[in-house]
Amino acid sequence: MSVTAVIVSRNDGYGGHLEERATYCLNSMINSFEEVIYVDWNSPTKETLIDVIKKDLILKGNLVSIRVPKEFHDSLNLSDGAQKCVEVLGRNIGIRRAKGDCIISTNVDIIAPRNIIYDPSGFYIAARRDIDLTSVEALGSSNDIQVVQDTLHRNIAAYGHAPIDVVMFKGDIYSKVGYCGDFQIASKELWYKIRGFEESFVFRGYADTHVQVKAYYAGYELVATTETSVFHIRHGGGLGGGVGGSNGMGEVRDITVSENKASWGFSNIDFEIERM
Repeated sequence: MSVTAVIVSRNDGYGGHLEERATYCLNSMINSFEEVIYVDWNSPTKETLIDVIKKDLILKGNLVSIRVPKEFHDSLNLSDGAQKCVEVLGRNIGIRRAKGDCIISTNVDIIAPRNIIYDPSGFYIAARRDIDLTSVEALGSSNDIQVVQDTLHRNIAAYGHAPIDVVMFKGDIYSKVGYCGDFQIASKELWYKIRGFEESFVFRGYADTHVQVKAYYAGYELVATTETSVFHIRHGGGLGGGVGGSNGMGEVRDITVSENKASWGFSNIDFEIERM
């Protein structure tokens, strides 16, 4: 089984120490998985985040960098309040181009486990553990990423994990894990069947829960796991690179079958892609 991890971000310093967090994250993903797709959405500079940290990455030929420039973002004429880094669109671009049998949707501040617990009959959501950047740095540099990963895994019992059986709204049977968007695992077949994330959800809020709603109604079991050693590097708050807005829980409840077009993930667009 081959695994692709998909990450979306932009070169805007979001949350503080973004470059340091992203370096640990991407090196861990490169070390753990057969393919890592980074989608740089609408960076305000000419340089993508990869451009800035490339010198510190342990490149093995399995990193794919996709640039979505500001001009493309502007051409979409999104509603006021849409994220500057439109996560659902960026994630779908990566998912649509992934080669792995299993696809993980994750974030730029996550240290990946050395392996995952997953069955293709379900949609798996790993409960993250939180750790400070200084604590990560004390374990080793980003160039010693396997030492960092192995140390965290060995000491996993010392860390709490995000709450499971989370209820976000009345009658909620979908959310399963707090911060569910940090590490969502499913087969490529499942992602394609539900057409990825709902592309109308361009605001901040509940898109990660909603993809689980679609998986549930497509007949897949939603499985929360605390066994996969996923670590989240703490950072400052914000609005996910955007200016606010919310997709609303009403939409989460009401859209159970994807309204995305057959070309979801902009499969008809040739973005600038670099493999390294």
